[in-house]
Amino acid sequence: MKRYVVIGVGQFGFSVAKTLVDLGCDVLAIDVNESRIQEISDQIPHAVAATGTDERTLRALGVQEYDVAIVTCAESLENSILATAVMREIGIPEVIVKAINQKHGEILKRVGATKVVYPEQEMGAQLANHLVNPDILQEIVLSGEYSIIELAIPDELVGQSILEGNIRAKYGLTILAIRSQTASTRDGEQEGLLLSPPPSYVLKETDRVILFGNNKDIENFREGK
Repeated sequence: MKRYVVIGVGQFGFSVAKTLVDLGCDVLAIDVNESRIQEISDQIPHAVAATGTDERTLRALGVQEYDVAIVTCAESLENSILATAVMREIGIPEVIVKAINQKHGEILKRVGATKVVYPEQEMGAQLANHLVNPDILQEIVLSGEYSIIELAIPDELVGQSILEGNIRAKYGLTILAIRSQTASTRDGEQEGLLLSPPPSYVLKETDRVILFGNNKDIENFREGK
């Protein structure tokens, strides 16, 4: 499993680091704010108060042994640029950096970022898309052409089996999973995830289908073409 170093543990950086820890990954979190490090130390075991732009300090911490660096201190343009350059100089193969705008992102790429993320823009776009297309519950864009998307079941498919719906043959889409609401006890309904559902599975109104495929094919499926 890859090892991760996270530079900056504000709200975004902490969320990334904590999720990686919860997934069982080896994570080193670094932040210049000592009180912040003390605050998160019970949730992220390897958290260190240090400057993420000091190459000598980072090497002393063994950062060069990590596979992926995630630089999240975007609020300080200078620090994010310097930290990115230092990570590449140290020799970390993958450097993912948070940017606040496109211009900032272009600079980060020039100094060595292998990937730039724009959390605020991406979340804003996701919210807007959900407001306009409420049937899209979740979407992961894999490239300009392909996505994994979670959709509510179209009305015309409710009560049909996957085989009867002919989704793969008609739309060229692969059903990865079905997220279903199953009856439970006094706690209400319980959600279940059925991976690679059989062709005989009958789609229910409360189900959600997780699909992989070409974006045009997904749009045709949504519109029932």
